[in-house]
Amino acid sequence: MRIKFIIAIVVSFIAISVVPVSCGNADAEKRLYVHKDLSEQMDALAIYQGSIGEEIRRGKTQDALWLVDGMDSVLHMICKDLNEHHNLLEPFDYYYKHKLQEPVGLLRNAIESGDSAAADKNYRILVKKCNSCHNEHGVEERAHY
Repeated sequence: MRIKFIIAIVVSFIAISVVPVSCGNADAEKRLYVHKDLSEQMDALAIYQGSIGEEIRRGKTQDALWLVDGMDSVLHMICKDLNEHHNLLEPFDYYYKHKLQEPVGLLRNAIESGDSAAADKNYRILVKKCNSCHNEHGVEERAHY
């Protein structure tokens, strides 16, 4: 009986000690996680954008489509998590809706249908729309074909 009592105390002590420590580690992990800012997300978009153009030129439609979906997911994440930014004249979702949503959709549709001429055309439109936003905000970096 006495051994069961001692085991119960030891188990209780371990449980009481472990729970706060494990919760503390979860908080520490959250504090250590670094969220990318808008500039870093734009760097990711630049990589996607350049790679999409390369895959279209190579005729690798499935790879281009996968990259368009990845690029669009970053754009949606920016709309959700970085929508307001001190360098933007309007919320980011405004620029997405007015400049990027249609060209991204047209590019996706052209790639899905296997129309390489339309994919190239819509890719160029997308690049121009990206650069028009950069021009509005005095951003020196340019998207390239």
